[in-house]
Amino acid sequence: MIPATEAWAYRRFEAKINDLLLAGGESCSTALTGITTFLLRSPSELAILVDDIRTALARETDMISTAVHELRHLGVFIGENLRLAPSVPVDLVRVVAPEG
Repeated sequence: MIPATEAWAYRRFEAKINDLLLAGGESCSTALTGITTFLLRSPSELAILVDDIRTALARETDMISTAVHELRHLGVFIGENLRLAPSVPVDLVRVVAPEG
């Protein structure tokens, strides 16, 4: 039986993959192009992201969904880039809590 925390992480990972698959190939390629562009224009962010990934996933056996899910900088970077340059043709509104 899978521990509850690992099962939860897997469900979140699976949901993200489903979102990408449902979004379609063009929007995924647009998003990846935007993310790559932002990374190449911001060497300091790229260095932080590379260090985060290499530290957390030092060995091939470390590359499991729960470990990837815990890469804080990666999730924040992808989310922020998708907010700044959404790959879908709709007006996406950012909801912020009252405390900011």
